[in-house]
Amino acid sequence: MNPDPWVWAAGLGLATLVFCLWPGVDLWVSGLFFDGSGFPVQTVASVEGLRRLFYTLEDLAGLAAFPLAIWAARRGAVLGQGARVWAYQGLVFLLGPVLVVNGVIKPLWSRPRPYLVTDFGGSDLFQPIWQLQGTCPRNCSFSSGEVAGAAALSLMAVMLVQANRARLPIGYTLAMTMALLPLPFTAWQRIAAGRHFLSDVVFSLLIVGLIAALLSRMLHRSKA
Repeated sequence: MNPDPWVWAAGLGLATLVFCLWPGVDLWVSGLFFDGSGFPVQTVASVEGLRRLFYTLEDLAGLAAFPLAIWAARRGAVLGQGARVWAYQGLVFLLGPVLVVNGVIKPLWSRPRPYLVTDFGGSDLFQPIWQLQGTCPRNCSFSSGEVAGAAALSLMAVMLVQANRARLPIGYTLAMTMALLPLPFTAWQRIAAGRHFLSDVVFSLLIVGLIAALLSRMLHRSKA
């Protein structure tokens, strides 16, 4: 991820402008995956299985980061990464997916998920991103917790690949592709299955990117 926080802040501003001016983009993108009666991707076992795998890896990676940081502080680098790097990755998980997205944003925005809105056979009205109060009682659409977790997971995986480039049993390009895969796949699956709108996915990525960039800036300053 780009380490400059201003890039991510500008991305958030641009995304806000786009989705506020053209809220119909959300419905149009979701409509590409709607067959008139539902979202067929939701029933594809292989897609759902891979989604659950990445979801489990998100949880495991987030839980493992701080213990690995403690281990690295006492015994030396773990998998090529020192304590500060593991702690940084743990903070990205904690502040991004856990605190900001799932802890703050989701409870504030009562946005119904795509499969629940009248445009796609549900009973709720579509809610643009600037409207906080909707008809969803809990675990609502904005923004995507799984995409936020996938962004943090891909960041950790990319850093691990970079730290172990010389020792990789497979090619660096292939390893980097596998490290990045959770993010685009999860983003696509959540939209294609009717569980999130495009804006839910975009904002989760930008929020985690901004948090990661701010933490990276703080980490480098503390080294100086």
